[in-house]
Amino acid sequence: MRTPKILPAKIVRFTIATLIGIGFIVSCETDEISESHIDDDSIASAPYYLEVFTDDSEEDLREAFADDIIDPDSEVAAKAGSWQGRLWDPFNNFNSNRWEKTSRPDYNSSKCIYQPGQVFTASYNNENFLVLKAERNNNGTWRSGHIKSRNNFDPANGREFRFRAKIKFNSFRSNGSWRPFYDSYGAWPAFWTVNEDGWPTKGEIDIMEGYTFGNSGNDRYASNLFYGRNVDFNELDGRQTTKYYSGLVNPSNWIIYEMRWRQNSNGVNEVRIYVNGSLQRTYTNANTSNLNLRNFRDHNVILNLNVGSDGGIFGSTTPNIFRNTDMLVDWVSVQERTL
Repeated sequence: MRTPKILPAKIVRFTIATLIGIGFIVSCETDEISESHIDDDSIASAPYYLEVFTDDSEEDLREAFADDIIDPDSEVAAKAGSWQGRLWDPFNNFNSNRWEKTSRPDYNSSKCIYQPGQVFTASYNNENFLVLKAERNNNGTWRSGHIKSRNNFDPANGREFRFRAKIKFNSFRSNGSWRPFYDSYGAWPAFWTVNEDGWPTKGEIDIMEGYTFGNSGNDRYASNLFYGRNVDFNELDGRQTTKYYSGLVNPSNWIIYEMRWRQNSNGVNEVRIYVNGSLQRTYTNANTSNLNLRNFRDHNVILNLNVGSDGGIFGSTTPNIFRNTDMLVDWVSVQERTL
């Protein structure tokens, strides 16, 4: 989610024209979504392991674990153990024992402030999800939502973690009419893992970052890595680490973004990025200059919806997120297994 201090990423342009599920999205803005009114403090503590799944619907569990038997990496799967749950949240309500609603400025946009009130759970047709809502303030700034997992994760020797989230986006005009997310300008959503202490010395893994540029067909979606031996200095070449997969993403649809992070028994580390189960990029120390995955430690999971950039990513154009632009998260899953 942070902007590299050296070697900016190459721009790749795609056109996305397909719109599916508009009827659902329009209904969302006609007050058929009900915000949950559950007090964070009243939510009982829930464990992060498999026991927490017992309150979730059979459909939720079947979807989240649909590919557990057939692994895209079949050679490893034949030798590996079964996946064990470490975090599962279908956002039936907001559980403050699992997540922190953060209050802070964005990392890359001084005009975007994260506020807890911009994060809530909602429902439509008995389907629950998390909403991160970005809105413009009267003074030319924006308020939006950011959550961070209470627990942190990294694979021990001979172990692998899998991080997944099911995400889509909406935008709405002042009269309540729906607009496709890619019609917005300057929205910057992200699903990522990071240890923020001494960034980027313990690494950052961007599973999904999106950038919108208005009705131009140039919206982009990508994975990325950041690492450096010194605080506040990224040593990785963005031209090597940025992997665009924009052609696979229609932001009006639910998309499953996934990262697998493993440390093999011989101590070799790998990070793999998937979109809807399709492998997009494998990062290793051998194929990425200056990368040292062994120093990636104790990562929290973060989801946020930024607006704007101090670094010029969106040029001089003032961001336009209409009345509001929303990042919807159906569920988040973190699992671990033995290799």
